[in-house]
Amino acid sequence: MRKPGEAFHGESEEEYTAFLRGETGPRAVHFPIKVVETKDVAWLWPGKLPIGKLSLVVGDPGMGKSLLMLDLAARLSTKQEWPDKQENSWPESATLLITAEDDIADTVRPRFEAAGGNAELCHTLKGLMHDGVFLRFVMPSDLGHLRLLLAKLREVRLVVIDPLLAFIRGGGSGGNSALRVVAATLQDIAREMKVAVVGVSHLSKAPSASLVQRVAGGAALVGAARAVWCLWPHPEEPKRTLFVPLKCNLSASGNAYAYRIVESDVMGKVPVVLWEAEPAELALAPTGAGGPAASPAVLECAAWVRRFLGDGPRPAAEMVKAAKADGFSASVVKKARRLLGVAADHYGVGDAWTVRLPE
Repeated sequence: MRKPGEAFHGESEEEYTAFLRGETGPRAVHFPIKVVETKDVAWLWPGKLPIGKLSLVVGDPGMGKSLLMLDLAARLSTKQEWPDKQENSWPESATLLITAEDDIADTVRPRFEAAGGNAELCHTLKGLMHDGVFLRFVMPSDLGHLRLLLAKLREVRLVVIDPLLAFIRGGGSGGNSALRVVAATLQDIAREMKVAVVGVSHLSKAPSASLVQRVAGGAALVGAARAVWCLWPHPEEPKRTLFVPLKCNLSASGNAYAYRIVESDVMGKVPVVLWEAEPAELALAPTGAGGPAASPAVLECAAWVRRFLGDGPRPAAEMVKAAKADGFSASVVKKARRLLGVAADHYGVGDAWTVRLPE
């Protein structure tokens, strides 16, 4: 039944009468696209992170996903240029950080300020207060509260959810349908509030699977996101990480970029991200316009081999055994060795060999 003061939007007297009797249900909403004004895609970081959309940053533990997002938030808060030297056209703007893993006092604030950020322009949402009880923020049920908070914090241009699945009821175990509901609602909020929403996600330990299959949340999240950036270890330089476009529907840019995690010059041992301004070589990246030079499994194994042999030569049999224990097949190890140019030296008698990184 129509509530007092409720408007009726119908097309005939019969529809109005049915509405008064409570006989109407959901109706399809349609319109010609001619009535929609065309517009260009808006970008937070041009070509990388769009405004009004959901993006993902994915990678294995230790790649610096959270640190990278604090670096971008710091740049946004002080109008610093972006890592690829593109101009930051936004006024000094805020970030809303929703994090489940890092402590604000001893991790988030020191790292944000070490990156040069203005701490007044970094907000954190820890949960909800209801009848004197503190409740954890959960999606999708609490997304309405997120919308209201963003309406209040008008200076926010970036929302970071880190990690995304930690805030979804059941951790995303409810299946793809639940993830799609969350992703679609986040898209709506991003568009309405004119913010870039970035979900941080881990990669599963499945060396033989494609990168899309390894993203926590799988195809449901990757399909919904308009941009997906993967943090990938450089197979030849363990301290160098690649920022690689796994998917970017709204930009023709296929460039990868590289960074290192170093100690801050101004805050002692606090880690910061040191970017390389020029694009990184796509031949070493797991994706790109020309395709990868090696499969993701081989690239991952190459990074593993680099770490395994980092302290010097090791017995070849020992490496094969350790690689197998970590999920790498003998054929993948062989291809990774070839990619790195690993040398083998015979010693003693029989089938005894050591392997080492090239000099």
